[in-house]
Formats: sequence, C-alpha cells, structure tokens
Amino acid sequence: MTPPALPPVESLTSQSPAWESLSPLVEEYKKVYGELPDHVVRVPGRVNLIGEHIDYNGFNVLPMAIEKYITVVLKGNQTGRLRLHNTASSRYSSYETELSAAVEIDSKTPSWHNYFLCGVKGVLEAHSCHGEEASRGLDAVVSGTVPPSAGLSSSSALVCAAALATCVVHKIELSKVELSELCAKSERYIGTQGGGMDQAIAFLAQPGVAMMIDFNPIRTQPVQIPPGLSFVVAHTGVEMNKSASAHFNSRVVECQIAAKVLAKQKGLPWCGKLRLAQLLEDLEIPLEESPALVKQHLHKSPYTLEELCHLFQLNPQQFQQLCLTPNTTHLTHFKLYQRALHVYEEALRVQKFRAMCQEESPSAEVMGQLMIDSHNSLQELYECSHPELDLLVECAVKAGALGSRLTGAGWGGCTVSLVPQDKVQEFMQTLESLYYSRSEHLQSVMATTVFSSLPGGGATVYNLVPANNGSH
Repeated sequence: MTPPALPPVESLTSQSPAWESLSPLVEEYKKVYGELPDHVVRVPGRVNLIGEHIDYNGFNVLPMAIEKYITVVLKGNQTGRLRLHNTASSRYSSYETELSAAVEIDSKTPSWHNYFLCGVKGVLEAHSCHGEEASRGLDAVVSGTVPPSAGLSSSSALVCAAALATCVVHKIELSKVELSELCAKSERYIGTQGGGMDQAIAFLAQPGVAMMIDFNPIRTQPVQIPPGLSFVVAHTGVEMNKSASAHFNSRVVECQIAAKVLAKQKGLPWCGKLRLAQLLEDLEIPLEESPALVKQHLHKSPYTLEELCHLFQLNPQQFQQLCLTPNTTHLTHFKLYQRALHVYEEALRVQKFRAMCQEESPSAEVMGQLMIDSHNSLQELYECSHPELDLLVECAVKAGALGSRLTGAGWGGCTVSLVPQDKVQEFMQTLESLYYSRSEHLQSVMATTVFSSLPGGGATVYNLVPANNGSH
C-alpha cells in the first residue's frame, strides 16, 4: 500500500467552499496582529464508533472524523516567539513564549496553550531547524467548533493543528502517517498515555467513510457505513479533561500490568513494555480465545501492590519505576481481570462491527447491539462511564436508537447513537424531552453539541491568496 501523502494544501480565496467559515477568523487575525495571515490549518475532531480504550493496547479501532474542527490562522514572524490568541478569549487567555524545542510544558496544569506547545515541541525536537528557519516565530489565532472535554478529541486536534502549523512555518514536509505518529508521541508531554487513534484519524480520515485503524505500524482501511444509517453525537453536559486526573492513566497501567502478569504466568518475558495485543501474538493465541485466557489466569478480586511485588519479585520502588506513571504512583489496588477482559472483548466487537458493515445485507440491529454491549462493558468492567452517560444511553435507546454508547475516554462527555437516517429529527426531539428538558443548562448544551455528522476528511492546509479574497 502506498504511504499516505502529505496533508492536502488548497488555495483559500473568496470563491473557496471553506471561505464562509474561515473568513471571520482571517478578520480576527488581522484585528489581533495588524496584518493578514499567510495560512490556515484545519483539523477535525472525531467520534469513535466502537473500540474504546483499546488503541493503547495495540488493537484496531473504528473512528470517523466529524464536521467540527480546530482551526489555526497563522503567519510566521522573525521574532522567534510564539504568540497565541484564542477566539474564545473569555475562557482561554492569550499566551506568548519562545518558539523552541526546549519549551517547557507543565503537565500538572493542562491549560489550552500547553496542548498547542505539545505539537510545537514535537515537531521542533524531531526536526531541528538551522539558520534563518531557526529564528522563525509564529503568530496564531486559534478557534474551535469541537466541543471541549467532550470525548471528541478536541485536545488531540489542537496538538495536531499546532504541529501542522509549525511544519508550515518551518517548511517541514511530513506525510500523514509521520505526522500522526509524531503527534501521538508529543501529546504525552501533557501526561496522557494515549494510544494514537485520535491523531491517526485527524490526518488519515477520508470523507464519507469510517476508518479502521491498525497500529504498529499505522495502517488504515476505509469502512463504508451501510446506507440508511446515521450516527448522532450527544453531549451529557458533563465535561471531563482526561489529563486533569489519574483516571485515564490508571486504566493504561492496569492493562500493561495485566499483560505482564499473563506473560509471566505463561513463561514469557514480561519486564519490557508489553501490550495486550502483543501478548496474544507472542502466545500465538487468536483473539477469539483471549477472554478465556483472562478468565483462566487472572482473578476477579483486585490485585494488591504487595501481591504484585511478590509475583514480580520487586520492591515497591522497583514496581513503581517499572509499572506506574508519575500520576498513578498512589495506586495500591489494580483490577487486572476486569480491564483485560474489556479490552479483549471490545477488540472482538470491533471485528464483528466491521464485518457486519461489509455484509451484503448488514443487520443494523446487530450493529446496534454491539454498541450497547460496548457501553455495558465500559460501565461495568472498565468503570469509565458516568451516571449521566448511562442515563443518556438509556434515553437514546428509548428515543429510537438502534444502539448507543459512550465515546471517548468517558467519565463524562458524549455518547454516539446509531439511528436510521429518516428517524434522526424524530430521535433528537424525543431525546430532548427525555434528557435535555431537565434543566436550562442541558437545553443550552443540546443547542450546540447534539448533532448528526457525516464522516469527514482529515487535516487541511490553506494558503491565503490576498489578491482574490474579496474583502481585502
């Protein structure tokens, strides 16, 4: 398969399809910096249809890009400084610093600009610039229509947009795969030990299809959603920033420890970084047999720190260094059975969902049930749901969804529901009466973050053409 090329570059004029949505941001840039920008970078958010919390375990996932974006309007400068302005200035304050690979990122304070710095730092560290390009700075106006802290990858889209903007300013050409891998690594500067799904779909999405994404190395396969079906994204009204707590990384380390325990019990090397997908390859066990592996070799009761230290013949300090991250060193109990069982069963659900999409006569009911089973597993085994997520899923099914589940990390954020296309408006109206009519806050949430979306394309770079942009 030919490696995916560079992100597409388009000229932006008043005749461009994107002009109507982007021209106000060009005007905002001129107001802030006193001149016209050179480029616009636009990166989509995403909704993961099925396959939650398994990308960082090495299993493939099935997201699609949504028609909501993080947009960066930019121009290089000769000051060597990065200047950031956010159009939502009442919520996100402006920021300025040296544009350098040595820039420090405070992972304990997940401010919006720190995500931008992740993308900048990742590119500059990987591709050292010399001479004139080393002194290039960046002036940027940032805007977003991806709801923040909603499980729709707003933070990863911001990291990706920042990396792409840095590439534009420093004339660095990277393929879509190279960009997605670089951004997945650089987002870890903020402290989140994610997998790579969000960054991959940001760059590799194709209009009109969901994308099956495999990892190590990244490979993609378009998956056509059966005609007559639509996905509706709905926000609970509960925000959750996964980098602001240890919930997400706790699950990551529990999965890694589960893989180590299983490897040790099966006589395999276990000291290195080991993912649950790699373990199956090493054991030459098919995915279909993985739940039985968990049930046979892991016990349901939580593993204690003392038990794991004894099993691995490590003292607590060695265990902490080998198995934990800086924000999970407080953990003393680990639910290895539950986390591993969810991962393996969820990976199987992804395979079944894709297979159903490819059937000559696909069953929307089967697809919907797989989504419901996914949510139940995330609620009961992975324990990353939230009472409002559970209620919204329940209301969605009552409103006519064939299936519904939390999407994203969980602990708040959004659900995604499978709905017949001709029933979408009726579904939304019923969902409003069942869930969103409970408060003014929820009604305002529905007005902005309940939507159906066709699968969108990946990141795009626009070159501004001032002579033809109409108003200038």
